[in-house]
Amino acid sequence: MDAARHVANLNSSVVNSTVLKTVASSTSSIIGAAAAAAASEQPSSSSSFLLLEVPFRQLLRLQPPPSFIAGTRRMAAHLDLTTSLAIVGFVFVFCLYLIHIIALCYARYRLHHPVTPDPSLPGVSVIKPIVGTDSHLHGNLESFFTTQYHKFELLFCFHSSDDAAVEVVMNLMRKYPNVDAKMFFKGENVGLNPKINNMMPAYRAARYPLILVSDSGIFMRPDGILDMATTMMSHEKMALVTQTPYCKDRDGFDAAFEQLYFGTSHGRIYLAANCMDFVCSTGMSSMMKKKALDECGGIASFGGYLAEDFFFGRELANRGYKSAISTHPALQNSAPVPISSFLDRICRWVKLRIAMLPHIIVVEPLQDCFPSGLIMTFSLNYLTGFDMKMTLLLHTIFWISMDFSLMTSMQNGKLRFSPLQFVLIWLLRELSAPLVFVKALMVPTIRWRNNVFHLAQNEYEVAADQTLERLSDYFDQIADNFAVSEQFDVSHAMGVLTVAVSKTVGTYVINKQSPNKQIWLSSPLSGPKRYDLQEGGSWAYSHDGELLDELLNREFRKILADDRIDFSRHV
Repeated sequence: MDAARHVANLNSSVVNSTVLKTVASSTSSIIGAAAAAAASEQPSSSSSFLLLEVPFRQLLRLQPPPSFIAGTRRMAAHLDLTTSLAIVGFVFVFCLYLIHIIALCYARYRLHHPVTPDPSLPGVSVIKPIVGTDSHLHGNLESFFTTQYHKFELLFCFHSSDDAAVEVVMNLMRKYPNVDAKMFFKGENVGLNPKINNMMPAYRAARYPLILVSDSGIFMRPDGILDMATTMMSHEKMALVTQTPYCKDRDGFDAAFEQLYFGTSHGRIYLAANCMDFVCSTGMSSMMKKKALDECGGIASFGGYLAEDFFFGRELANRGYKSAISTHPALQNSAPVPISSFLDRICRWVKLRIAMLPHIIVVEPLQDCFPSGLIMTFSLNYLTGFDMKMTLLLHTIFWISMDFSLMTSMQNGKLRFSPLQFVLIWLLRELSAPLVFVKALMVPTIRWRNNVFHLAQNEYEVAADQTLERLSDYFDQIADNFAVSEQFDVSHAMGVLTVAVSKTVGTYVINKQSPNKQIWLSSPLSGPKRYDLQEGGSWAYSHDGELLDELLNREFRKILADDRIDFSRHV
């Protein structure tokens, strides 16, 4: 018994020490973000505190003082596993509270500022992929024909000339003959993403340096394009500007449910993530510099990804570009659909997140009000004896109050429904969230328009994990045995391998792309590439069949001027 107890204590100490160090680092990072927020009093045209004197990404690299680490280790040696879990639960939910505060402060700091017309801003090519029509399509498209911007073109993309929406566009083109508008049909097959395929002809024909990809369900304010272009040109390294997803006021309970989701749960994460400079972009309304996209291989290079908007943002960030949100949210204005259909849409997003970032499977179901409330209730009761009912009540009051305040900021005025109606819709949204997550786990397929994508891939996951692990080990060997720069750094976590070669060369990013069973490479020399798993375990480029190890051999032998580099046994 003593031996067993000793082993248990050792295991508990190791777990506790690791957890406490992680918690300390995370907490200091979040506090650093809050400090950065407080440091700037005037509204900025950037969505990110990356433009401040101390970038948030540098704050993330800060480590707690050695004395703090030593203290946590000593404390961990005296903690049992239950106490450790209670501490972790308390800190986890406390961090969720901070996310609420960051999102609300950033919404009030960043959103709904007036913009001034500027004729020196570059022209904008607006790409509108359209499939089908609804009762709101005419008004949504007309809002782009009447936009208050001095130089733009509208490029409408259809899979078929028989689409019912073609007539809607033709009527608008006849009504506004002075607007430069064109239609494109059938698309171009460059990958599995039907949206990218649909947009390809329009992208190739785009005449202006700024590309605005806007879904057919978006209603654009008269100054919306001006707002996005102004934000884009606020910094020379800015290459991606998105609008925070929200909804235009519409009648009906179903529409209110959708608006509440984007104004609370989704808006909270989107605003906080952009504030803290994490890649968090949406494809429903995003503006990009065409030159920067072309450096990445154009949108065709992203045709193999279902979540192309996420990879737009990440590839541009890997190349040193900045991203921002504009001051006006994106106003989704499709004809309202039943709540069940909207929840299917949310379920599809959850499936994509789990497929791309499997580690979030632990956090995803715990970030909503009631699961996190139970965690805080049991943690605080165990640690302090505080009344459980009172904890849950205070937690819920804080959560719903912050959500109501955030949605009011997103709305920039009074909501269309009363506070009582807000509470009822909010309760339904929060209670439905766990069911959506369970459904996403149990049905690993995505139905999108007329396409079905399967996300189950045990063989792929094992092969990809092993490949990244071997590559990480070999890059560490390169650092030890070859003449590399002082900036050479290797990190591997959560399916992403990052190799910073030098300031001159840049950074390689190699990661899993689970939805389409590929490994994705971002090379500072040759750009982004997608590699498919072959029989025997090798990875081949989807366009010309070149193997991943062959490309790495060629580029790193050139970078390090050493022919001894050999990746063939490590891929």
